[in-house]
Amino acid sequence: MVQAMAHEGLLPFKDVVADGLSGKSPAFLDAVDACVGVTTCVAMPADTRCGLQAPRTAAQVYREKGEGRAKRVVVAPDTAPCPVAAFAARLPASRW
Repeated sequence: MVQAMAHEGLLPFKDVVADGLSGKSPAFLDAVDACVGVTTCVAMPADTRCGLQAPRTAAQVYREKGEGRAKRVVVAPDTAPCPVAAFAARLPASRW
């Protein structure tokens, strides 16, 4: 819904604040992230794993029921993701 409104130029706001239920939804997070010019503040569980960059992925081809299929898998990361609570604790007070 947010993405459709942004695409049509109908967003009546520039900031989005959402609760922890929305913070667990990859679809919601991707949708608001795609809205250029919109600032988001979303609550999320403290044990959610995060990083500064999206992980590198590669296509993995496999066979299922005789058909060739492919899916994206995470390639061994340069740095392991950490819980968002640990990431937030490392931020200086000036970043809040």
